[in-house]
Amino acid sequence: MSRYSQPLDSYTEDIEGGLTGELRLSNDLLRRFDAVRDEILQLLSKLCLQVVHGDFTPDNVLHLAQGRGIGFIDFDHLPNAPRIWDIAKYLSRRIRFRWCQGVPTTLRMDCFEAFVAGYTKVVPLDPKEIESLPGAVLAYNVMEASYDQSIMDGVLPRRMLPDHAEVLQDTLQTIDWQLSNLDAVPAAVRRGVRL
Repeated sequence: MSRYSQPLDSYTEDIEGGLTGELRLSNDLLRRFDAVRDEILQLLSKLCLQVVHGDFTPDNVLHLAQGRGIGFIDFDHLPNAPRIWDIAKYLSRRIRFRWCQGVPTTLRMDCFEAFVAGYTKVVPLDPKEIESLPGAVLAYNVMEASYDQSIMDGVLPRRMLPDHAEVLQDTLQTIDWQLSNLDAVPAAVRRGVRL
C-alpha cells in the first residue's frame, strides 16, 4: 500500500484516541487493559505512518486458483497508520475463538505464527514493528469491542448484523484470553519471524 500511486484524501487512524477515549468494556477488562495500554501506545507511536488497507480482514482476502496467489477487495478506507495496523487487524480476527471452536489455543497460535512467517518472507518487519505487533493486535480487538458495544448500547447509530452480539462476545473473550496470556502472542510473533 505504501506504493499506491493515486493521490488520497484519506484520514489518519486515531489509535491513541481510540485507546484513551471512553472504552465500553467491563470494569475488569478495562482495569487489565489499563495496565498495558501506555506501553502499547508508546511502542505504536514510534512507527512511521503510511497508507494501509484499513479493513484487512479474512473476509476481504480472496484466494485465487491454486498457485495464482491471492487478491484483496474493499479498498474504501485507505487510512494512514503504521504498516502493522493492517496485519494487526487481520490477526486480531485469526486469534478469535468463534472461527475455530474446539481448536486448541496452540493451534490458533500456529496459524498466527504461520501468517507472520509468510508475511515477513515477502516484506520483512523491522524490530520496532515486531515488538509492536502483539500490542497492536490487542489494541485492535479492544477498539473493535468498544465500537461494537457502543452500537449495541445505542450510542452509535449503526446497522447491526444478525450475529453482532456473538461477534462482540467472541471479541471480548479474545481480549480476556490475550490479557490472561500476555506472552502467547509475542512468542508466536518471534517464532514466525525466525521461520
